[in-house]
Amino acid sequence: MIGMVLRFWPEYIDFKRIVDSEIYGRLTALTCTRLSSRPIFGWDKWYFEPKRSGGAVLDLHIHDTDYIYYLLGKPKSVRSLRKKSNQGTEYINTTYNYEDAIVNAEGGWVEHSFGFVQAIRGIFEDGTVIEYNSKTQPLIIYKEKNSELLNITKDKINSVNTGGNISELGGYYNEDKYWIDCLQNDKYPERVTPKEAKASLEIVLQEIKSSEIEKEILL
Repeated sequence: MIGMVLRFWPEYIDFKRIVDSEIYGRLTALTCTRLSSRPIFGWDKWYFEPKRSGGAVLDLHIHDTDYIYYLLGKPKSVRSLRKKSNQGTEYINTTYNYEDAIVNAEGGWVEHSFGFVQAIRGIFEDGTVIEYNSKTQPLIIYKEKNSELLNITKDKINSVNTGGNISELGGYYNEDKYWIDCLQNDKYPERVTPKEAKASLEIVLQEIKSSEIEKEILL
């Protein structure tokens, strides 16, 4: 099983349930964000050697690409822009071409003191906006005249100093718990398969290529 953790993140699980059920109508726009301080904690500075680590795109951004693929399937094309340094691509911003929704995701490394933030925002047919930001707020539904805080079920985990680009442990706990359950019960890990992870990686590699040639790439 490949570690695509957003498929196990409590808020993102609920977001997918809302999209699939169309309880607030069809999703018309989606924005995903994943930003982190530069990973100076990495062993032997390997994060900063793109040929070894894949850089910020494969460190961070791939998780949002995988979640978008999990949510909406394969896009028709991608169009990406990037910020590059001598350490490779440090930031990427991609527009994914879907028939019925405007979809965009950004990811990368920023200043050392920034910390880590992941965010998701969806706009639905009836005007509802669902937003989650790991630094400032939980999952909220904004309705026409009021807003509603979603009650996300989470397992209690002892407080740990996470460090790195980890905001909390819930998604990682769920991921490991699922994997162990598959092992103990001889079940195939259907929530994230090697085939799907490969498809997500292929999309990300085309995003990198698009950012290099500054053109849209058909998938």
